[in-house]
Amino acid sequence: MNNLSDIQKWFYKSITHPSGVTHGAAEAGTALAMDKGNIVDVIQPSDKLNAADRLAIYHNAYFLRLYGVLEAEYPALKAALGEDLFRKFALFFLQQNPSGSYSLYDLSANFPGFLAQSVPSENAEESWPNFIIDLVRLERLFQESYRGEGTESLPNTDNPDFDESGDGQVKSNSLRISPSLKLMHSTFPVHHYLLSVRRGEDVPLPNPEMTWLAVNRLNYNVKIYELSEDEFLLLKQISANPEIEISNEAVQPYSAKWLKEKFLY
Repeated sequence: MNNLSDIQKWFYKSITHPSGVTHGAAEAGTALAMDKGNIVDVIQPSDKLNAADRLAIYHNAYFLRLYGVLEAEYPALKAALGEDLFRKFALFFLQQNPSGSYSLYDLSANFPGFLAQSVPSENAEESWPNFIIDLVRLERLFQESYRGEGTESLPNTDNPDFDESGDGQVKSNSLRISPSLKLMHSTFPVHHYLLSVRRGEDVPLPNPEMTWLAVNRLNYNVKIYELSEDEFLLLKQISANPEIEISNEAVQPYSAKWLKEKFLY
């Protein structure tokens, strides 16, 4: 007779298997070395459903919950693809990338990369796939900024001391990048589309346009900022090397904004 611990493990593996309960139960039974690991050995049929159909209810509910997470985190992508195509991509992603974390936040970490790899090589230079990939990247950065560490809980978040001494350099210990700051370059103004969708507006897909963006959280509110190319590259440089010394002349055009919006702290 199967013990309770094995049955619980078997049940979990069966309902979370991406190929369905039949494959899941068979693999679980083998992995757990259960004498009776078939579905009919563990689950009793009802008057209306056989054992596999009863187990499939939990399997379907599990993947429906995971699909709901992707749907909630990527509303703009869903609007751009349409519900049917979004559902196909989302379910295929879940089949190829089973949830391996206790946190649903980690579920979609690989979703942007998955979509990028799904573009056929002959379509790689077309604009529409690039827009979709950049859009999903921005939505993921939005989630990372929102859920990750920010400046709200950090001590000593007063304005950094931009050095005005004779050497004309901003000292490295002044350049503390906010942990919630995310930078992104796109060939589309994806932020306009994303924000329009979040406002409930019905908007057409945008035309290509070089765009440099920052995503940051300030007082638990995530904002998306459009940057100039020079501002983007400077922030990218500081983010990549916090020990770097940047001239006050380079920083001065942006310092007031960076301090106010806590790009630096």
